[in-house]
Amino acid sequence: MLDEMNKYIDGLPINIVLANIDEYPIHRHNSLEIVCVLAGEIELKVSYTSYTMSKGELQIISGGDLHSIYKKSESDLVLILQIDLNFYADTYPGIKDSIFICEKQEDGIACRKVAGLLIRMTLEIVHSKTDYRAKVLAMLNDCLEIMINNFQYICMEENMLKNKNRKYKYNKYNKWHIDRLQRILAYLYLNYPDNLTLESVATKEHISRFYLAHLLKETLGMGFQDCLSTIRAERSEFLLLGTNKSIGDIVSECGFSSNQYYNKHFKICFGMKPSEYRNFYKNQTIEFRSAKLICYDNNQIQQILKDQVTEFLQSPVLMSAATYYVEVIQMEDCSRTDEVFDIGCDTIDLLDVHQGMFFEYRQQLLEFQTVACFKKIRLHLEAKNFKSVAFWENIAEFLLFLRSINLTPVLVINYNEFLPNHSGDEWRNRLNHFFGFLVNKYGSPDLKFLQIEVMKEESSEHYIYYKSILNFIADNYRISLQETNADERVFSLNSLYDTEFMSGYIVFNLASGKDLYNQKIFLTEPYVNEQTQTFFFGGPGLITVNGLKKPAYYAYVLLSKMGNELLYRGNGYIVTKRKDDIQVLLYNFSAECNCLYQKNDTSVEILEKQLYGLLDTKCQFSLRIPHILNNYLIKQYRIGKDCGSAYQQWINTGCISFLSKENKELINRITFPKTMFSQIAKNENCSLDIVLDPFEVELILFEKNTGI
Repeated sequence: MLDEMNKYIDGLPINIVLANIDEYPIHRHNSLEIVCVLAGEIELKVSYTSYTMSKGELQIISGGDLHSIYKKSESDLVLILQIDLNFYADTYPGIKDSIFICEKQEDGIACRKVAGLLIRMTLEIVHSKTDYRAKVLAMLNDCLEIMINNFQYICMEENMLKNKNRKYKYNKYNKWHIDRLQRILAYLYLNYPDNLTLESVATKEHISRFYLAHLLKETLGMGFQDCLSTIRAERSEFLLLGTNKSIGDIVSECGFSSNQYYNKHFKICFGMKPSEYRNFYKNQTIEFRSAKLICYDNNQIQQILKDQVTEFLQSPVLMSAATYYVEVIQMEDCSRTDEVFDIGCDTIDLLDVHQGMFFEYRQQLLEFQTVACFKKIRLHLEAKNFKSVAFWENIAEFLLFLRSINLTPVLVINYNEFLPNHSGDEWRNRLNHFFGFLVNKYGSPDLKFLQIEVMKEESSEHYIYYKSILNFIADNYRISLQETNADERVFSLNSLYDTEFMSGYIVFNLASGKDLYNQKIFLTEPYVNEQTQTFFFGGPGLITVNGLKKPAYYAYVLLSKMGNELLYRGNGYIVTKRKDDIQVLLYNFSAECNCLYQKNDTSVEILEKQLYGLLDTKCQFSLRIPHILNNYLIKQYRIGKDCGSAYQQWINTGCISFLSKENKELINRITFPKTMFSQIAKNENCSLDIVLDPFEVELILFEKNTGI
């Protein structure tokens, strides 16, 4: 027999062979097979087509096709991947019957991508680290996606199947066109022994016979009867070489009307008559000749690949593929709820409360609150704020504005500012008059919408006394009082605060449940003087003094879109849910980089080199949701160097010191995170593969859509 049984790797629908091949006589498998040459040169014969393959080239062999491999150079190294397509019957319906054709010149980039994935899969299997199976499945899915998108559109030229996908854009129409052609060919391959006619096949596909004839002529370059005869001749090859049946029996079994007709079409395909072909190739099958090849085990493969394919991986396509690490997000159950999710960061700080009196700040705050939905704003009050009734009028109006945008005002009072110039009684009276003024202004018996915060300092002899005064005020006006250990006045400068590197830092730490090292959130720059009157000076504000939104601004916007129910959390990702909507937040960041975000007067150029020294690896996230529960609109937002960074656009202007209003608005518009829309229907399998460069962030929103 010519059939060879595949032994798949435990838990995976694949088998990988790395071998030096001298000769591998004619045989076949029931799996799809990808042959990739890593070194030397081989001759691959698949049915009636022969390929001379050199280093870096690959071919795809459909299940059931007879094929053989012979060396053409003194030595070779061949990597073979065998895939059980039954495993993907639900994910990719009809893929088992698909025909894939790749050509080394026209499909070079796609071929190299597949080759790179084969090598990476092999190394993952050899290393067999925790979750390697999930990573291999993700890369295998990538292979199939590349094959489906690049190697399916076929035609017949010079009696050979060719890939014609390069001549057409892969849009929705052509996808439908390809699917129809594949269905027709699959039906012909399955039923070729029967008495098939143009009319019967057209009726099954619900199209006219004229349309079917045109489709085959346009795509395959031949009519219906020639196409059917070619398939019959191709399938007769196994009967000629794998059985002792007579030519007459083969003619009948394959559906030919006569020996003469069979001889004619077989010779067109194979270049000789059936009897001549049997006599020439019968003794070149696996039944009569043993394979001569050296297969390597896992202990040998790693060293062989390291020694022999370094140069092979140097192409830009493969080099980028080789610097990924892969995270698989397998979401089997999106109805589960493990715990509540809270980013733990919901408060804005306003160091100079006078900024709140200005229209521009209020507009910026309103815009930010519209997209970020914070809960509180801390207003840092000074002793002088309690002297002026005019100021009381302004702050009363500002507090009402904050309530209107759903921000709870937190009045941060530093009692040390009242010492030693004010007595405790004087301070209590001023506070009492101030809050009494607010009660009269609002016409309310209490101020429950306010909070008071005081810096805890138990070592101070005055702390207990002044806390008692604040307790009196809080009780009298029904205001909640809380203490904090942090010095709320302290903030640092760091040139990274202006850059795209900040978004990854914020998202990584907050999504991982870590703090930001007591770093407060300032919507605008908290301290401005003549030295800081520039666009970017490393200040902690989310918006520059000139009104440009920094990447950190959008990091908080993305975080605010997360749901309140935690579904999954892993290395570089977190998945949440809010009602029927799903949120997936991805980030490529390393905890080792955190130390560079503290107070630092180093230039951004030096810090950038240090960051890439700690993290220079891309990350591929493979998101899999089988049989999705609803119709969803999918929205994707990405922040990185090329999207969401006003700092990079400012660099592109030559770091000019003045921007017109028009140019400032333009920069803010074009530095919004890169956004993409798509949709998916209920019960479909969701498969998304996202590659993030170091320090990039991407949010994927699945919003329930009843309109699909």
